[in-house]
Amino acid sequence: MGVLFASLSSQHPSQSRLNANPEVQSDQPQDGVFLLKGVRIVQPDGTPAPAQDLLIQDGQLLPGDTPGAAPSRIIEAEDDWLVYPGMSHASFPVKFAETPDSPYQTRVTDPTTGPLPAMEDGDRGWMRGWLHASDILKWDASSGDGWRQHGFTSAHLLPSQGIIRGHAAWLSLNGLPLGEALLERGGRQVFSLRNQLSRGYPRTPMSALAALRQAALDEELATRFQRYQNADLANLANGIYLANSTREIENVLDLLRDYRNNEDAIIFGGRDAWKHAERLREQNVGVIFVLDLEDEPKSDEKLKLASEQERPYWQPPAALRREQERLHQDEVSAFRKLREAGVRCALCPSGSLKKMQSALKQLRADGLSDFELYQAMSSDVVELIGAPQWRQQAADLIISRGSLDVVDPDLAWVFADGRGWSIAAADDEKDDASDEDDDEEADNQGIAGDWEIHLSTPMGEQEFGFSIDPDSNSIHLFDLSDPYAKESARGIEISGNKVGFSFTPPDMPMEMRAELVIEGDSGSGTITAFGRDMPCEIVRIIEEEDDETEPDDADEDDVPDSELGHPAWPIETPANRIPAHDLDGTVLLKGGMLYPMTGAEPFIGDLFISDGRISVVGGDIHTSVEVPTFDASGWHITPGIIDPHSHLALDSINEGSVAISAECTVGDMIHPESVSIYRAAAGGTTVVQSLHGSANPIGGRAAVWELDYRETSIAGLKLPGAPQGIKFALGENVKQSNWDSNNGKRFPNSRSGVQAVYRRAFTAAKDYSNRRSLAAAGNLPSFRQDVRLEVLADILDGRIHIQCHSYRADELLMFLGICEEFGIRNPTFQHVLEGYKVAPEIAAFGAMASTFADWWAYKFEVYDAIPWNPAMLTKAGVITTINSDSDELIRHLNTEAGKSLRYGELSVNQCLELCTLNGARQLHVEDRLGSLEVGKDGTISVFDGHPLSTWSRCLMTIARGRSLFELAADNDQKWEQYQEEVSSFATKLAAATAAAEQTDAAELADADNNPTVTDPADWEAWTRNGLGHSALIENGTIHTPGQASYQASLLLVDGLISWIGDE
Repeated sequence: MGVLFASLSSQHPSQSRLNANPEVQSDQPQDGVFLLKGVRIVQPDGTPAPAQDLLIQDGQLLPGDTPGAAPSRIIEAEDDWLVYPGMSHASFPVKFAETPDSPYQTRVTDPTTGPLPAMEDGDRGWMRGWLHASDILKWDASSGDGWRQHGFTSAHLLPSQGIIRGHAAWLSLNGLPLGEALLERGGRQVFSLRNQLSRGYPRTPMSALAALRQAALDEELATRFQRYQNADLANLANGIYLANSTREIENVLDLLRDYRNNEDAIIFGGRDAWKHAERLREQNVGVIFVLDLEDEPKSDEKLKLASEQERPYWQPPAALRREQERLHQDEVSAFRKLREAGVRCALCPSGSLKKMQSALKQLRADGLSDFELYQAMSSDVVELIGAPQWRQQAADLIISRGSLDVVDPDLAWVFADGRGWSIAAADDEKDDASDEDDDEEADNQGIAGDWEIHLSTPMGEQEFGFSIDPDSNSIHLFDLSDPYAKESARGIEISGNKVGFSFTPPDMPMEMRAELVIEGDSGSGTITAFGRDMPCEIVRIIEEEDDETEPDDADEDDVPDSELGHPAWPIETPANRIPAHDLDGTVLLKGGMLYPMTGAEPFIGDLFISDGRISVVGGDIHTSVEVPTFDASGWHITPGIIDPHSHLALDSINEGSVAISAECTVGDMIHPESVSIYRAAAGGTTVVQSLHGSANPIGGRAAVWELDYRETSIAGLKLPGAPQGIKFALGENVKQSNWDSNNGKRFPNSRSGVQAVYRRAFTAAKDYSNRRSLAAAGNLPSFRQDVRLEVLADILDGRIHIQCHSYRADELLMFLGICEEFGIRNPTFQHVLEGYKVAPEIAAFGAMASTFADWWAYKFEVYDAIPWNPAMLTKAGVITTINSDSDELIRHLNTEAGKSLRYGELSVNQCLELCTLNGARQLHVEDRLGSLEVGKDGTISVFDGHPLSTWSRCLMTIARGRSLFELAADNDQKWEQYQEEVSSFATKLAAATAAAEQTDAAELADADNNPTVTDPADWEAWTRNGLGHSALIENGTIHTPGQASYQASLLLVDGLISWIGDE
């Protein structure tokens, strides 16, 4: 963090050569006044300045002729020595003591007594704005030794728990106790979208975002109308935000834009930041890129993979290997792309020194120079985070023998805060280092490998696997049934036979911490979650081996020649998903069967979409300019299919810790580029409404968006101008009928309690709306803007429409009564499986229904569901749709709608309305979607046959004239070719197998020459039908496919049917 002077005097009046360069051990620090003679300082452009003298005194770097105490140490520079500022670790790995509960508690409502219509801070465990990381630090002065020898002289510490996590700290790696190493206590505030404490609200990234929005509003209120000081809201500006994925980074950028006035801020993590490079640059948000890279994939040669012509069945196809290599290279290139885009960025190591070295090698191979990498871990870190002004002359520097190699530096000296360490030349240390490496490698071998963990929880015994790689300081977790799908652990600590790591179980918004001790092939420890320690046992996963020792490549050698050359199965990569015709808003389809959904019958004609809107429908259309044109003869073209109820591609669905989570926005959780988006579009769906889950009576706000797999931003996916919806829910889920572990911990626990939630919420919203009006008129300066009540008030004002999860008829009528009481119009019931019982009442109120085609009996409250429900609702005058609520069903909503041809005898147009026009009506976008009319969005689905036929395939989906999906022209050919290759291979294999069996049979026939052959009688139990037994089944019902069933008796003899009759 020091400044190196470009022109300093070359003499010091008190210099003494008697103590120049004595031999001192590198692990022994030297204190005092140092005079560095004839050193060359590397300038910001990477070139060395002329030789000069430097003085290090009282931790500061000064010109060599600065008056003062006589140097206790004079160091003569060698010819190749170059001086660099020391590097800074942006998130140094340390241990923290358990964080105490916040001393700044406020009044809270007991969540078991009723709903919380307004935002509350709860136990404030997630709010730690008052905390300073250095106050709970378990500092080990020796922890910086290895990093210092690599050139790191200072460390930045990030607090590790909560959403508002507290203040970061700067430390010097000077080998001294914390009181003499702490450089800055009150660093930047640190924020996360994950509440690792998992104590109550907020539990999900959705609610974490809402909590941060509320914190920003409360901070503004405190400056405008301060009644008391809120320690958790002090100094929130210019924070560091933990974010890695495209979704998380966009969440942070939106928060900074909408609630924090685009203040100076830093994103820490940044794995996918390059995808938002333009916006990061525009908002001037910096990125500290964490070097969390896997090792470079091994080459086919190192893996000893066979050629495709000799491929064994278990070997991955070459195309899959190339795709894995491409994905890895994208991760490696991410930091370079950030730099090239002009984003302020720096690098932070992840894990061990060895892992950092591996990552730096890959970045260097990607085109970054050693000096660029050095800057990214030194001056760029300091400039981004901002070091204290008084540290500008700090004596933090390294002296390199020659130009600095960031992977394997050859350092002569390291100075941290004025203390010096002399480092022997690399050749001198080689023997000692190799001995230490051998010892370390021996220790690592004891814990490296795959392990199975057995955990006792309140929900019963749980098991999962994890792998340890001490060399890269990495731990990966996996399901024992699928050991190849692994998730990375966090907060990894490996020390001898002790292992600690943090992880988030699948589909569980909680952080768990494992602390394990390993002895040999087993071990034990605890896993901590919800503040509870749960005991666990671990055992090494040992692959079963044959009794006889085989060479390492025995498995490959044992594969018969006849089984080699197994056809490689076709794979699909992102490149395969790019449409052949990349439409950008304009397209002409000629001669297709058009389904206008305007009341007119289908007809053959042309369809012209221009600049994203339908320009002409029908007739023989000719354009004055060349446009993309398709011969649509034989094609069936419908308005784009709409799914009114989806949870597709969401990183978080339910915030169930509170009865009301209206402040949450599901749109924030959309995961762009999820392959599920592409698969849904491939089935003909163009637009979805993403809904919050059904864990609470009032859930989060919905999002309407287009299925554009290639779009990298949430904002680019959303349908512009779509009215806002919100998820409500009734029934078993919200009263927690099936959550025994949560029973009684949150209101409501009864259906009447659900009704009470709505009354209390809307009553509070009315009061809030009145106070909001007073504040807008300037008459209520103490008004607190509340992100939850804002939404509830907007529902009453008609600005947000309701989508209500429902099943039972009595609850449908109850909710209609609530709507009538508070003036809410036109809600849409989701699922509504007993809607047929009260269809006239639903229609009379103007409510709508989105249901399943034929789902029933999957839980108690849906036992009365029937497949005639959509037709009966439609015939009663209810605007009805079919929805998916499933990532699979969304791929064939057209045929789901077609089921009502059979169940209820709806017309073709009525069935198509279930997945097109009526969906647009329920989302309140019927002026733009749902029919083929001039002026509406050019959003269509194209099939190769009738859209309701199960034999039809989707050929193309288009949204506002842009390609979402296009069936590849060689799709069938590719699979037909694979089928032919497999058939040919199977024929060849069958012939080889038959020949081998004949040979075996001949050998087995000569029992004398082969006395070890098993007696054929021993195999009888496995090969003979029935073993001679008989059974008579009397007066049963015989079901023969294609024939009517009938009553008869049946006789089984020796495993075969010998007689069927009625006597």
